[in-house]
Amino acid sequence: MDQLDVLNEINESFLLKGDSLRSIDSKSIRGDCSIHVARLLEGARVGAIDADICCQLIVCLQEICEIKKLGDICRKVGLLELAIRCYEKGLSIANDKETKAELLNNLGQAYAYFGDLERAVSYYKRALKSFECAGDAVGMAHVQGNLGSAYRRARDWDKSISYCRKSMKAFQELGDELGSAQMVGSLGRIYADMGEIVLATNYYERSLGDFQKLGDRRSEAWILNWLGKISAKARKWDRSFEYYSESLSIFEDLGHEPSMGIILSNLGRAYLESGDAAKSRDYLERSLKILQKEMRPAYLNATAWAAANYGTLAREHRKKANQALFLQASWEDGNEQLQLAAQHYSLAADRFSDLSVMVKSDIPDLRTISGIARFLSALSELQAANKDEEALAQSEKALYTLKEAAIFSRGTEKEKMDAMEKILAGMKLIWSFGQIVESCGIPSSVLIQFVKLLMSGVCFAGEVVVFIYDALGSMENSLKNEMGSLDELEQLGIAASSLRKAEKLFEAESSDLGDQSAIQVRNAAAIVERLVTSRKNPIKEGCSLINDPLVCQSYRDALLTLGWVLLENILPAIDKTNFIFSWDESMNLVEMGPAGRSVPAFMPQSISDNSQDSKEDLIIEELEVEPVGERLHELNKTCQTGKNIKMLFIKKPIASNDPIVDDISAHECSLVPAMTQVIRSPGFSRVTLQQGMGEKKSYWIDRFEPVNVTTSGKIGRRTAQAVEPGAQAATMEKSKTEEPASFMQSSDSPSSASSPKGHEEMLHGAGLFTPSNAMNALKALAVVVIGLLAIDVILYLI
Repeated sequence: MDQLDVLNEINESFLLKGDSLRSIDSKSIRGDCSIHVARLLEGARVGAIDADICCQLIVCLQEICEIKKLGDICRKVGLLELAIRCYEKGLSIANDKETKAELLNNLGQAYAYFGDLERAVSYYKRALKSFECAGDAVGMAHVQGNLGSAYRRARDWDKSISYCRKSMKAFQELGDELGSAQMVGSLGRIYADMGEIVLATNYYERSLGDFQKLGDRRSEAWILNWLGKISAKARKWDRSFEYYSESLSIFEDLGHEPSMGIILSNLGRAYLESGDAAKSRDYLERSLKILQKEMRPAYLNATAWAAANYGTLAREHRKKANQALFLQASWEDGNEQLQLAAQHYSLAADRFSDLSVMVKSDIPDLRTISGIARFLSALSELQAANKDEEALAQSEKALYTLKEAAIFSRGTEKEKMDAMEKILAGMKLIWSFGQIVESCGIPSSVLIQFVKLLMSGVCFAGEVVVFIYDALGSMENSLKNEMGSLDELEQLGIAASSLRKAEKLFEAESSDLGDQSAIQVRNAAAIVERLVTSRKNPIKEGCSLINDPLVCQSYRDALLTLGWVLLENILPAIDKTNFIFSWDESMNLVEMGPAGRSVPAFMPQSISDNSQDSKEDLIIEELEVEPVGERLHELNKTCQTGKNIKMLFIKKPIASNDPIVDDISAHECSLVPAMTQVIRSPGFSRVTLQQGMGEKKSYWIDRFEPVNVTTSGKIGRRTAQAVEPGAQAATMEKSKTEEPASFMQSSDSPSSASSPKGHEEMLHGAGLFTPSNAMNALKALAVVVIGLLAIDVILYLI
């Protein structure tokens, strides 16, 4: 069998579990590179393509058709740099215009998968000219469709629609019904991405009818899949499930398992979003058994959605456990649910850990979430422990996993995890005494230390924090006073009163967590109140132990109960185990957020007509958003500047439901780079900078210098010269064009890449002493001096 035929078979059959490849006798392969092709065949049979073998084949192969086919294989399995090398080698030896045009088109596809849309469009346009010169109308129509796809991913809707319509019209004139149907479907996808659900549905249904007439069941199944997606976006779950099921049925009939795996994962995602996590788990686990790791981003997304599914199920079990333990007082049911929660958190941790390895980019969120999932698994087991020895062992495990999770955390998330660590350390300290409590009690100094650790863990929001903190402070004072003295009883009374106030505030929250916390605080208050009434005979002055077992147990139980209250109320701020992450075909993170509320995670790269990187401008666009309040807030965030960095300038308070800037608090404003990836959290933002196919570098932004911006005329697109951090921003000038600013990838800054300290200085600026602040101070001083002079004149006249 000729080596070209073998390469064709590998390209057509790869990811289909190698069934059609087993019949090929590797010893019968003919050609100059038969040994390398045979080794490539062996790997393809088990679903793996070796990059080293591909590199050897690139050097060995000399026929254009063979080189092109190897490039197609590399592109399919994600070896994009090798695919580009293949196509470039083929282009260097190609003689006829049509072959050159095909290779240029393939290069465009490779760069599009790589995420370099600007370069992809450049090659597509060269291919289009080559096909035009060769008089190949079919080739031109296909390339126009590819251009439409590239502009769609760049969110340049006008150009995307224009090229797809040109392609559709060309196919219609050629009498190519299949090509026309494909372009109608592509138009549907554009409108779906635009959020035009009705238009998208109309185009999809038209395309579906065309494919059904042509008998193209595979394309019909994919259109049904897209109809399922837009139905899910519109929250029409029954319709979505119906479309997905029809699509799955067709692929099952065709025996195309990779496509079945994708549809199963989409079904699992839809059930997860609709609130049926149990059914979602079944579909996602089936999907992962079919999909292979080489299928990007399908396998990656299925893994991410399975992780979110396990996290969601774990949260549901933990919620049921707390209801059983605190609202229904069913300890047996509660412990059973806690064990199930621990199991699902552990599964979620494994999936998020897999993601952090597969993505191969600096997304600390994944590693942090994985660590938090392991911590929550240990915490659930700790909560189910009913003996001090068991609790002590589980608390050590929980502390270890919490410290591991905190390694990659930042900002407020890091602070809250540190607070939880102190609370757990205090609880572990108490459990370590075990049997001592029953005999001679616990040293009062140990209890005081425990109280201090709890007080350092009071870090969640709300007025209730004040009363819990005051209660803990009063209990600390009672322990410092003479045991059984009037001062001790007075402080305990104050503590009980503060806890009762906290109980009322928790009840007013009208939530499951609020009800649970109210019950726990009520129990702690009751313990303290009983302790006050039982303290009749004072203990001798100077005693260092609470040697009355009942008194010791009362202090211990009340404080441990408050420790659990603090932990439970901090957890929601760090628990992202139900977060959904999604990647596009270029492996860009395009979506993240809680299941049912996920939002876009990055701004797409734009495509400019001039790809020269000659400008030094910092492009800024003001994004109009609905104000939350009447008062506009000053811009309080800036970022590293550099060549051709494009940013969103958000001047007004941000609406919490804005799909672009969802996770930023309403009282904040931001200047956020629109890069390959922008991930936002309440206290900080993370941006990933990438130049072309170069290395991605990440920067965390959690505090910013003020930026003064002067404008004139109509608000629109503005440019400003890049400035050094901490310096006053340059004056904005209105752009000649009225079109919205496009989003381009930026280059890395050499100076910022030198050291971590350099990153901080570049991102955070010079601190308080900036020229703008100095100018404001001088103005304020001038106003004060003028005011004093005026008073002096008035007094003189009087």
